[in-house]
Amino acid sequence: VRGRDGGRWAGSLREPRPASAQDAPAGAITPQLIALLRDRATVEEFIRRGKKIDAIKEFRAQALCGLRDAKEAVEAMEREVAGRTL
Repeated sequence: VRGRDGGRWAGSLREPRPASAQDAPAGAITPQLIALLRDRATVEEFIRRGKKIDAIKEFRAQALCGLRDAKEAVEAMEREVAGRTL
């Protein structure tokens, strides 16, 4: 979203990712974020119930990370959970 002067709106909701996260390849920081969870079981329960959006919201609340990182981490956790149930 651009302002009238061609710059970003001052009230933009999107915050830039930290330089380390921007430079890292996709999924490179996922294990570190998963380790930050205080209650991993809650996120995994949402995943088992098929509530991916709720899992991402809970992950973001616990890990204090952005949407993209939370989504990547939850998808990695989905793969882990699916691997355990086979």
